[in-house]
Amino acid sequence: MRALLVYADGACRCNGVYGEADAQASYAVYSVPCLPETSLEHLAIRDACKPLVHIERAHVTPSVGRQPTNNLAEASALLMAASWLHRHGTLAPYKRKIRICMDSELIIAQVTGLYRTRAHQLLNIYRSIHNLIPMNQVEFRWIPGDLMKQTIIAH
Repeated sequence: MRALLVYADGACRCNGVYGEADAQASYAVYSVPCLPETSLEHLAIRDACKPLVHIERAHVTPSVGRQPTNNLAEASALLMAASWLHRHGTLAPYKRKIRICMDSELIIAQVTGLYRTRAHQLLNIYRSIHNLIPMNQVEFRWIPGDLMKQTIIAH
């Protein structure tokens, strides 16, 4: 069975600056015969495969009274990808391998429970992600930001 490879990334211009910040989220999902281990393999997938879905620069709206931040954008990209996986029946009972690649070590550590957060906006997003996808079926992998830009933005 083919594996699913997900790239999720967020960005925030003027991170946390009141009235000027603008956050966006992007994600792409690929069906691949095997999961990449090297930068060259990631780039080969980008060049050889058409994504099942590719959403680029979706606007991220913070909670009322909150400012957009880069962490909110990263977590929102992950939530959007998790929602897509859930809606399209790509999870259990199929038990296919799913790898989610992100360039935010913090978001990966928080969503997997390695780190805690007190930010209510992020906690709500993480709860939603946990309700959408079984964590025991997903492998998270950090990739460098430059590689992320080359894989998710370059479609």
